[in-house]
Amino acid sequence: MEDNKIKILLLDVGGVLIKLNWKNFFKTLGLKEVVNGVDIRRWFDKDSKHYALEKGLVDFSEFYEDFKSYFSLPITLKDFEKAWNSILEGTHDGVDSLLEEARGSVPLKVLSNTNKVHFDLYSTWGPFKHFDQFFLSFELGVRKPEKEIYKKVLEETKVRPQDILFVDDMEANLKEAKAMGLQAEFCLNSVNDLKNILLKYKII
Repeated sequence: MEDNKIKILLLDVGGVLIKLNWKNFFKTLGLKEVVNGVDIRRWFDKDSKHYALEKGLVDFSEFYEDFKSYFSLPITLKDFEKAWNSILEGTHDGVDSLLEEARGSVPLKVLSNTNKVHFDLYSTWGPFKHFDQFFLSFELGVRKPEKEIYKKVLEETKVRPQDILFVDDMEANLKEAKAMGLQAEFCLNSVNDLKNILLKYKII
């Protein structure tokens, strides 16, 4: 039975551990969510350099210039960075104590599509002291759900995929993780759901 025990708890950040609120971004910049007929959030996901930022292919200032020029907005880099960071509203209540309990059973690691500006902010928050390793898209040059990012986790940890429990808030990321052989569970903005997942796998 011991061979079936989870050996690594691999967690996504946004939507699992951290509250994300895009309304803060628009409020901070005094913008509407649709500018000149363009949905800004959809633009970030489809047409901007956001994914390149998350892969570490462009720096934050280039990402900012892309946004500023596309929408012809008189926004400073400082104000844009403040708005960008305001999307992260903090960790969910109860996450810190839950992670502390889980850490007594298995090593905790992060697997996140993120950028350096966001990571530099949230990595200083209390709950992240419980993690011993961070697999970050902007450092690895690949994003979930690309197969390569899961391969990097397996290469680094040298653990069988079935011995890793991965928790994420996006089905596409979970689907690819399962295809790679990882145990995978969905969780979105619910510490209670996360707790139940950890109970299910006997991590707590």
